[in-house]
Amino acid sequence: MTWTVPISHIDSEGTWSDASNAYDENLATYSANAWTDRGDYLELLFSSVWSDKLRLKAGQLDPNNFTLEIEIDVYEELGEHWSSVTVGIVLNDVLTTLSFTAQFCSRVRIKSIQNNDIPTWLYELDVWSIAGFVG
Repeated sequence: MTWTVPISHIDSEGTWSDASNAYDENLATYSANAWTDRGDYLELLFSSVWSDKLRLKAGQLDPNNFTLEIEIDVYEELGEHWSSVTVGIVLNDVLTTLSFTAQFCSRVRIKSIQNNDIPTWLYELDVWSIAGFVG
């Protein structure tokens, strides 16, 4: 069992700067989404893995805001659909682990649903690969 790093990304609207920083294994670098583009997903691509959790560090430069509202989905390969991991709040600038129903997944998408004018930063996002189930 190990944390698996994305191999690539899709930023279909081109609104995430430095998108590869979201999977460079460096918690000090980040990809930023401009505040005017709140509804745009950053999709991270993985080799197919059997997984039941992911970890991420996301944040905003706002000393008065200790939480961040985000939406995260994983692509469930067998059912060929997106399933929600969370539509809610994570702690600002804290490495956080989120669980979901175990499934084969090869894509994770994330977007900010924060209602302010401050860019969202995604420092890192990895999925947990359960041993023996890497595709």
